[in-house]
Amino acid sequence: PSIGAFIAIVAAIMMIGRRIPRTIGIGIAACIVIALGYRSHLQSRVWANTYDLLTNVLVHYPESHVAHNNIANAWRLEGRLDDAIGEFEKAIAIKPHPKIYANLGAVERKQGKLPEAKATYQKALEINPQSKEALMGRGLVWLAEKNYAAAERDFLAALAVHPSYLEALTNLGATYVAVGRYEDAVEKYRMALAVNPFFPEAHYNLGVALMELQRFDEATDAFASAVAEAPGF
Repeated sequence: PSIGAFIAIVAAIMMIGRRIPRTIGIGIAACIVIALGYRSHLQSRVWANTYDLLTNVLVHYPESHVAHNNIANAWRLEGRLDDAIGEFEKAIAIKPHPKIYANLGAVERKQGKLPEAKATYQKALEINPQSKEALMGRGLVWLAEKNYAAAERDFLAALAVHPSYLEALTNLGATYVAVGRYEDAVEKYRMALAVNPFFPEAHYNLGVALMELQRFDEATDAFASAVAEAPGF
């Protein structure tokens, strides 16, 4: 119950209390407090965790593609990938949305189903050719397949949509390292660190690229920055 409703009830009790005996007024107030407390307890049980909350939403709005997508993301975070796929597919059946396709592709990619993931990202891009999530995801598939030219194209396309896209910058840097374009990699890692100076992976990968260029002092500084941001790195 909202605090506004609670205040209104208290005010009503105070007004009534002026017209009825004190003991009766106290009894009424106690009953209301108990009722409100019980209602809050029931609601807290419904909202015990994110999954329960979203499931409750689906009870009332079974055609909510957003709720299915969010439940799927919750399963993905818990490592329940098959369950996540099922929920993403339900969301897509209700509303084919490029971001949901991209989420599904990410799960398929995590499962090692690279051809399926690529096809899923393609469906997202057919709906929205500028879906940065789908471009990013497909780029990661190309990178895993060592198709570096295709990976570069997709990462650059994602950056054309969102120039400060941190994940695209760092993976483009990794692509350049893989093909020996170390100067280009250094540039992309520095751009990533301009977006987020506290990103240990970017500091570390910058150090790797600098080592390949035999710029050892700079590499040492980059590695030190990585450890400073994440001591266990």
